[in-house]
Amino acid sequence: MDGTASTAADRGERERAVADNKLWINAAAALGSPSIRTHIASADNQPPDLDRSTDTLLRIVEHAVTRNVVIHLENDDGVTEDPVFLVKLIEKVNNPWLRGLPDFGNSLCIRLPKMHTPGSKPCLTTPTASAMSNNRRQPKKGPMYRWTWPYVFAILKRTGFRGYLSMEYDASGDPYKETEELIAKSLQFLS
Repeated sequence: MDGTASTAADRGERERAVADNKLWINAAAALGSPSIRTHIASADNQPPDLDRSTDTLLRIVEHAVTRNVVIHLENDDGVTEDPVFLVKLIEKVNNPWLRGLPDFGNSLCIRLPKMHTPGSKPCLTTPTASAMSNNRRQPKKGPMYRWTWPYVFAILKRTGFRGYLSMEYDASGDPYKETEELIAKSLQFLS
């Protein structure tokens, strides 16, 4: 299940995002799904506002708690979802029902690999899941970036990650075969 939160200056737009997420939360609860994935929608390509984003997510999370549904916040938009910003946001909301869902492919669109240094704090503060998409990402402008398996699993190990890994394949080719390869490679690095 997928929702979108908002950091927009327009309060009406943020209210619509809260209402939309409440519908997704209600649908998840009705279907017995333990969680939904949401992300911070871009507001006219403006940088995200921590206070407005916190206010929006607090109201979404408050509803999620009443329905026993976890909110997973994914870094899905290159303008509003810098992993460092998302960590600050999750920490400010400070609710165990809001968790990170870092997508390593999306992170590479936002931050080049050299920016993910050993001392950096990626969006793995409170995750229960992490998306492992195909290891190629191309921003709208610029070169194609590839993450490497040792690089990603070093981040997981360094941060003490103990959650789930999900697989996503969004390129050409046989998705079943490619996903099986993603799973096999992940298992190799987990052992």
